[in-house]
Amino acid sequence: MLKDISGAGIDGAIVKISADSTVIAYAISDKGQFNVAFNTNARKVKLIAESIGYESVENEIMNVSQTYNITMKEEATELKEVVVKAPAIYQHGDTLSYNLSSYITQSDYTLKDALKKLPGIDVEESGNIKYLGKEISNFYIDGLDLLGGKYNIATTNIPASYVNSVQVLNNHQAVNMNKDIFSDDVAININMSNNARFKPIGTYEGSVGYGDDWQYKVSGAGMLFKPKFQTIATLKIGNIQSFASNEVTSLFGGVEEESKAEKLIGNISASAPPIDKDRYASPDEHLFSVNFIKKITETATLRGNVDYSYSKSRYDYDIQRNFYDGYENIIIDQGINSLSTSHSPSFSIVYKNNAATSYLNNTLFGKATFLRNELPTMENSQELMQQQSMRDYYVENDFSYSWRKGKLRWSLFSSVLLFNTPKVSLIVANGENDIHQSANSLGLLTKNVLSAVYDFNNSRFYFPLSLNYSADKIQTELQSDLGNTGNKNDMKGGKLSIAFAPKYEYTHPRRIYVFRADVPMRIDYIYNNNHILNAKDNFGFFSVCPEIYFNYKASSRSVLRARVAYTRDSGDILDFLTFPVQTDNTTRKISSGILQDNKSLMVNLHYDYKIPLDMWFVNADIIYQREHNNLLASQDVASDLIQSTFIYMPNNTNNITAQLGITKQIESIKTKISLKGLYIWRQQQAEQNGLLTTYIWQNVGISPTLTSQPCKYFELNYSGEISKTFLSYENIKRNYWSHVHKISLKITPVQSLIFSASSDIVKKDLTQNMSKTMALLDFDITWLLNAFRFNLSLQNALNQDSYSYSLYSSINTYTYNYKLRGRELLFTLAVTL
Repeated sequence: MLKDISGAGIDGAIVKISADSTVIAYAISDKGQFNVAFNTNARKVKLIAESIGYESVENEIMNVSQTYNITMKEEATELKEVVVKAPAIYQHGDTLSYNLSSYITQSDYTLKDALKKLPGIDVEESGNIKYLGKEISNFYIDGLDLLGGKYNIATTNIPASYVNSVQVLNNHQAVNMNKDIFSDDVAININMSNNARFKPIGTYEGSVGYGDDWQYKVSGAGMLFKPKFQTIATLKIGNIQSFASNEVTSLFGGVEEESKAEKLIGNISASAPPIDKDRYASPDEHLFSVNFIKKITETATLRGNVDYSYSKSRYDYDIQRNFYDGYENIIIDQGINSLSTSHSPSFSIVYKNNAATSYLNNTLFGKATFLRNELPTMENSQELMQQQSMRDYYVENDFSYSWRKGKLRWSLFSSVLLFNTPKVSLIVANGENDIHQSANSLGLLTKNVLSAVYDFNNSRFYFPLSLNYSADKIQTELQSDLGNTGNKNDMKGGKLSIAFAPKYEYTHPRRIYVFRADVPMRIDYIYNNNHILNAKDNFGFFSVCPEIYFNYKASSRSVLRARVAYTRDSGDILDFLTFPVQTDNTTRKISSGILQDNKSLMVNLHYDYKIPLDMWFVNADIIYQREHNNLLASQDVASDLIQSTFIYMPNNTNNITAQLGITKQIESIKTKISLKGLYIWRQQQAEQNGLLTTYIWQNVGISPTLTSQPCKYFELNYSGEISKTFLSYENIKRNYWSHVHKISLKITPVQSLIFSASSDIVKKDLTQNMSKTMALLDFDITWLLNAFRFNLSLQNALNQDSYSYSLYSSINTYTYNYKLRGRELLFTLAVTL
């Protein structure tokens, strides 16, 4: 209790706890009442109380849970002219808050730009957000889940100037009735500024330019953020940048499964080099999305998301595939001009009631994809045309209901997912022997779980019972002009799984440590029916897959996590396709006829250390994984055909991954410095042209990043990746270097005028004795006038025409050379309302 001499409680006083001269926790008094929670190994700590109009109090107290009374004497204070400035970062319990204005500059237009400046937070090229190396589990705007996993819509369209603060919610428990159950999830909450609340806002942009052809882009995003209603609507059309698929892709995973036909045939235009797509691909894209969430009651919300994306992309590249053959390597050269077109509408409707003693969620989701690819190809001096088309639909409904009564918690989950791929076709026309491959599939998947949880003191006992069932049908046919018409597959199959997965969990009263042990027991029944061969197969498996999890909060600054898990997975109906399937002009798949049986042991150790007030963040992981497979991938390679299958040969794959991340924010010069280190070691077997080979693949690399604005006139951004790859098999040892550096310099000579220059510098070893260096240079001039932004941009000023790199897959080497877009001059006008 905090009182004055008269015994009245003091309101608004700051009470701080310090250990080793460092403030580790604080609270603000409410009518004299305060509560400070902290965790430190120090035997004694200092309690400091401060308030305007009173003398400061500083006492040394024992580090034990206690009630403490403080009396403060009044002190007359002559107030001078002051500037009130919110702290750049502060922590309250498990919530870490960033005052965004302390980190951003004039050139940070979007929320995504601003998030990259925050210490401890990383934003990947895909838009995926990580905190201390861990992917976020939820993304909120003023506490509401408007977008689910499609939060790229928010980060790329909300102006940074309209965001007040960004909160990192550690140990986030999304279900209110389970707030007392420990979770190591991390969520992000965006607090909008008062200027962006209660009234419609928007960002609108138009661009025009010329490069290899005329270019344009028109976009608009309208938004409204009220306490009980939020909406974001976007419309974008243009051929300058690729944006359609990025903004409507769920970064939380979405539907994990895919149809059997889609999995079998794949997308022949899915090649993606390690470079920004807008450097090599000429797009033509449209995007429309409407998203809203309505707070029906204090605990219930209704959310709707509708979007449509159209993407047309053209790019050219050459590929040389070097296949190891023991004596003389087999080389296949190709030149490909890819034109890919896709239409993808989707929708979701989510009702959620997140009450204190119950939880109800129902999600209805649907999506369709219409894909067409055309690939004029030059292979070994022969011209041919590859054409692929695919139609794919799926709809899913997830229902979950949990309720709590006394020491028992009950939960029910039911999911139904329907796949339909009515047509996939591939035509390879070479003028001599045209190839026609077709496929279609239909699938149904349902997952159902009934679970009871019993609370006993600090322990919990989980008793979940699950019933999962899947049914699939697939048909394929391969024809050629040479009269080969017998290559047909007509299969039906399914899988029934019944599992009982008891789990024990113990949580320390102060959550210093959490221990969990799972022992899932599962019975799988798998069947399939081959209509062509009139053959039936049935299989049964019993599996026990234990898992142990331990989370130890060593102090308020550091956390240690450990996880050991054993898993077992089986194959599917595709393992029993007895006739070949063509997936592109040179690749043909033949199934083994044997059901895959994969077993995996994974050990993961994680450590993170943070001092938010001093802006130090460290995270480290060591992961070991051993996989045992009953089938081994096998290839028979000739100069004109690669035939892949699986052979029965039990084999093991060993993986070790070690990674370290360190971030330091130097607030006085507005500088964020990060350094990441990564080491990967893999041992695996490969079978090619009858030659069984064991190979070891290693990669070691560091990735430094720097964001600095030492003064208001100057800003420097740098990110780099330096890595070396080692490959050894038989008596062959090879190693390759890769250097990637991105540098951006911004100068603001006068208020609202920004000059910037950026460069991408890449040096990669293409072979053991040959490397290639590429440099891309861009210039920008930006003028800010109230709500308007004018930008003149010169892209690829050096007119660099190609980008080359190599991939090392198993014992083979693939070397790519992509044609780049030429020099481009663009003018952009944007307005924020």
